[in-house]
Amino acid sequence: VSAEWNREAEIKFNTAIVHSLSIPTQWDESNGVYLGFDGHVHTKPDYMEHIYTDLSIWDIFRTQIPFIIFHDSQRANDIIHSIMLNVEQGGDLPKWPFANIYTNCMIGSHADIMLSDMIMKREHNIHLNMTQVIEALRKVANQVQKHDSRFDPPTYIKYQYVPYDMDSESASQTL
Repeated sequence: VSAEWNREAEIKFNTAIVHSLSIPTQWDESNGVYLGFDGHVHTKPDYMEHIYTDLSIWDIFRTQIPFIIFHDSQRANDIIHSIMLNVEQGGDLPKWPFANIYTNCMIGSHADIMLSDMIMKREHNIHLNMTQVIEALRKVANQVQKHDSRFDPPTYIKYQYVPYDMDSESASQTL
């Protein structure tokens, strides 16, 4: 590995940073209003700079989110608050919030991992109702959600795995 400065590598690196910060999408208007998961117009809380959506959580919880936490703590805090506003307005932790809807695509419940990681790393910077967070995490772990964030938790709890005859993605769902 060469420690020499490489202009081409620097350009690629900086381009990758810009691309990684182009999503999630800023969802609020310039006056702070946005369309919530309940279909109503809301005004973002004063402690947030922006509301974010289009979070492909399955794809970003291991890579982009840790980078955002490291690179831009305000954006990280806004993302975690945006997720909790999804819960408050829509009822469930999202799998992949897109605009103001639940897409229910991808398997698993990675929002709980992302949320827990962000809380552990930025707890001193966030204005979260921790009771609401714990309730959302408990719900995704133990109950069938309207927006299908995870395979049927009561069945998983009963068998300690996801049976193949109940879900063709049973191995991935179990893991």
